[in-house]
Amino acid sequence: DRNNVSDRVALRIMVPFAAALGHDPSSLPLSRSTIQRKRKEGRKTMFEEIKQACSFDDPVIVHWDGKILPDILGNEKVDRLPVSADGNEKLLGVPKLGSGTGANAANAVYNVLTEWGLENKIVGMCFDTTSVNTGLKNGACVGLENKMGEQLLWLACRHHILEIILSKVFTLCFGPSSSPDIPLFKRFKAAWPFIHQENYQPLKLVVNSEHLKLTAVESLLLAFERKNQPRDDYMELVELSLLALGHIPDKIHWRAPGAVHHARWMAKL
Repeated sequence: DRNNVSDRVALRIMVPFAAALGHDPSSLPLSRSTIQRKRKEGRKTMFEEIKQACSFDDPVIVHWDGKILPDILGNEKVDRLPVSADGNEKLLGVPKLGSGTGANAANAVYNVLTEWGLENKIVGMCFDTTSVNTGLKNGACVGLENKMGEQLLWLACRHHILEIILSKVFTLCFGPSSSPDIPLFKRFKAAWPFIHQENYQPLKLVVNSEHLKLTAVESLLLAFERKNQPRDDYMELVELSLLALGHIPDKIHWRAPGAVHHARWMAKL
């Protein structure tokens, strides 16, 4: 399971493996169906052991975030809803949704919470700011509150909140864009192989901005000197900001541009 080995491939591996250990493969009950059955039993046993070893203390925040992933059987795409509970930061499940509606998401989250016995310990919800979650009538948050029969703390994901604020500032600076991608970033990504990375200059400061620059550099250096960074793109932002303000590090880690669509909001920063 950990190496994504199918039942048929596992069978082809186990036959020479059994022979290498001194067994006669023909005397062993090796078949695809046997392997599939044993793997199901092993998964169930492991799941029960994880549930028994996990303990959640009040209060608990439930977090979910829908993803479109390939189906296990077939080549079609399906909606999956990873559900986790903070406190232990434990992944509770990844149920498959019939469709990505707020009602289906609320049902899936509630069923997972019930399976883990957490329906009476949840005090808040962490979610992204899409209308599927935040709708006042058919949103997943309202639906989950109705199922649990009480009001919960609406704790919207800070990344998505900052994305809304940043998009307004970016629009004021560079103008609106109806394209799924950001044209300026798209052109920059195409031109990246032809840019001389050693030829760069810091920003030119306006009059009376020296104190603001020094304050910003001090704050950025404090973040830069931390041993552990929560995210790589945070560190990249700190490095680029120091470069723009004229603080040149000993070694510059230039990273090629990645995804440029609007969902990658850190690119705007």
